[in-house]
Amino acid sequence: MARDQVIESTAVVSQDTNIRTTMIQWDVSSTKNNTEILRSDIEKSGARLESVGGEVGEVHGLVSQISSGMEHMTTETTGLKKGIDENTISLKKESENNERRHQELCNLIIGQVEAKSKIAKRESALEDGSRSLKNQLMTLLLEGKKKDAEIAMLKERLNQNRKRGAVVSLNRFCEILAQPSSTEDKPVDIERMFQHPNEDFRRALVHKSRFNAATQGQVQSLLRHERLHRWVSSHHPDLILVDANISSSGLSKVSAISVFCATLISSMMEVHPDEVVVQFFCGLHTAPLDPWHGPNGLVRSIAMQLLMKLVEMNILNLGFINNRDYLRDLEQHDLNTLCDTLYSLVSQFPADTRVYCIIDSVSWFDKDRTFAELATVMEWLQSIVEDRSLIPIFKIMLTNPMKSNRRMKELPVFKENPSRLVTLSSRNLIPMGISNRAIERQLSRSPSPSPLSLKKGVDRTARPESYDDDYDEW
Repeated sequence: MARDQVIESTAVVSQDTNIRTTMIQWDVSSTKNNTEILRSDIEKSGARLESVGGEVGEVHGLVSQISSGMEHMTTETTGLKKGIDENTISLKKESENNERRHQELCNLIIGQVEAKSKIAKRESALEDGSRSLKNQLMTLLLEGKKKDAEIAMLKERLNQNRKRGAVVSLNRFCEILAQPSSTEDKPVDIERMFQHPNEDFRRALVHKSRFNAATQGQVQSLLRHERLHRWVSSHHPDLILVDANISSSGLSKVSAISVFCATLISSMMEVHPDEVVVQFFCGLHTAPLDPWHGPNGLVRSIAMQLLMKLVEMNILNLGFINNRDYLRDLEQHDLNTLCDTLYSLVSQFPADTRVYCIIDSVSWFDKDRTFAELATVMEWLQSIVEDRSLIPIFKIMLTNPMKSNRRMKELPVFKENPSRLVTLSSRNLIPMGISNRAIERQLSRSPSPSPLSLKKGVDRTARPESYDDDYDEW
């Protein structure tokens, strides 16, 4: 059995070997055929290579020709490049020159534009300067015309006064001033009207005990102000507005500054009896039915007091009322005509005569319904004190128990000369009563300085005056 298995295995191996041998023979045969085909292809390739060799020779010749041409082209290119480089350098130089010329042209244009701008600015400045000069010239011309008109008016008045006298009697003139606007048809009690300034004066004095020592000390600190000293002693007309800055004055018609004004008036009359002092207490004339109500009543009252003094001095001249139209305006209490009358009366006092006008608590008329009239009065008062040809020395002091409103401070009389404003300080005060003796002592110590000493010793720079209480005495 084992032999049968070996025989079977041998038969299988033999069969496999025969198959492999057959396949090898087939592969050999196939290789042989492929070798023949390869030999044939090699022979064909050799023939082709010989043909290609001829073509390569031809190509070599062409390459030689191309190389020769390239060398020639290189030579030409080198020359061309050199020419291009030279041309580039030339173009660069030309471009630089063009750029420089362009920059020079731009600078020239900019310079011309700037020059034009400078010319325009210079022309504008010249035009502004010319306009300013024209405005100044126009102002001077207007002022000149105004002065000429004033001179012509004064000359006309003088001529009229020479030609004819007053068209009104003293009695009628007093009636006009004393006649209340609200009672035109009623007869005028002239005697009582003459008494009203003294009655107001007494009413203000009797209120002294109503105010505490601190408040009285605050208003009396005005005595130590250099500005008041200058107002009292200067040889020239002057005007000041004193804000007492009293916080507790409220709606009192007679305040501590009113008492001070009354005491100052009393002391002036005692120390300098030959000087003229007139006064008006605005707080005592606020009622619409009051005969001396408002700015209109203020002007009439001051005019009447000046009239009384001129009569006493026997120098009154009513020749300025030489026109019926003027008289009719007076009868109607036209405010501008009344102010002009006041101006004429002030002008009649002799040279070197001091005429003091105290107007207390003017803020009572700084109300919407009366401010326009107050502004008119202030404009006339400014004209009087600034009149360089005014004969007497006219001095006006207005007071306000508290602080003045902005519209009051912005009136031309104060805006053009802020040194006319004086504000009392409430700091570092010495409580003391308002004293006639203290005021008289200060008035007696006050010399009458010469204009030269004023010019040397007083700083006249325009500024609002506001001092503390620790200043030296006059």
